[in-house]
Amino acid sequence: PKVTPIPYSHPSLVCISMAIPVVVLAITGDEIQFNVEPPIKIGTLKQHIFTTWVVPPECQQLLLGNQLLEPASDHVVDCPPDDTLVLTMLLSIEGQLASLKSESSWQTDKALRILGSFGSKFSRPVLGALQEHLNTCRRTEVAKTLRTMAELLQPGDEFAMTLANQYLHDTTSTGDMQAAAVTVLAKIMSEENTSAISLLSHCLTQSAVVRVAAVNALHVFAGNEQAVLAVRQHLDHPDFGSRYSAIQALQVLSEKGDEDVISDLCKCLIDKDPNVRFAADTALHHVTGHPHEEDTHHDLRGKWTRALRAC
Repeated sequence: PKVTPIPYSHPSLVCISMAIPVVVLAITGDEIQFNVEPPIKIGTLKQHIFTTWVVPPECQQLLLGNQLLEPASDHVVDCPPDDTLVLTMLLSIEGQLASLKSESSWQTDKALRILGSFGSKFSRPVLGALQEHLNTCRRTEVAKTLRTMAELLQPGDEFAMTLANQYLHDTTSTGDMQAAAVTVLAKIMSEENTSAISLLSHCLTQSAVVRVAAVNALHVFAGNEQAVLAVRQHLDHPDFGSRYSAIQALQVLSEKGDEDVISDLCKCLIDKDPNVRFAADTALHHVTGHPHEEDTHHDLRGKWTRALRAC
């Protein structure tokens, strides 16, 4: 009778031996090695790869020789006796890109979450795919896609700088899109990237969601005199929200004891908006190092006049 050979990978096969050495190769030339106790399951192998290379399991395809292994996480791989298991990992993002075109927001959100979990070593193809997706996706998906891209970006990415500028200067961009663009900007800029200061400072005059993103992004420029000067110019902005956000930004940007900033904040204590006055009071505690007091002061300017006189 004809004998059918057992395939190299079989879901019911269990190895009874010591830990098996595993080598995984990537088409980039990278290589990782680890040991796995039998039975060797696909899910275990993919988790090892994710831990080292930060490639999500959903985007891994494993080859054993020329054979594509079964993707099910509980599938057991036959282990060669007294030998090393050598696998090749291929990136597979087509399934997630297909899900991005789904009408289901749950599916698109899941796909973006998976794509955003890539590490820097293999993120470039994902960024390219997301860039193409931006050109065809629904407007409601633009902000989510930009935020996913921000998770993958590295400081100094010139393309991402251009992309962020595009959405920040596009008059048809929604506030959510612009806030996401600010998030992209925050990820790629460094302390030396002063060209972004004026752009972030201008964002303090935009909608509330953009202002919040700009204040968070400005953290990287703490102590930068150019950033402090650019933000101080908005303390007289006609919109109280912009004045409020400028004060919040100064709180994180200013060096303690900066007399010019303290003087400007003291002027804000008599602002017609109570939110601005409260923000100025909070920022003054930070910049001066003066401890907070439990009593509520209705005369904030008088409080700080006495406090600063006593210093």
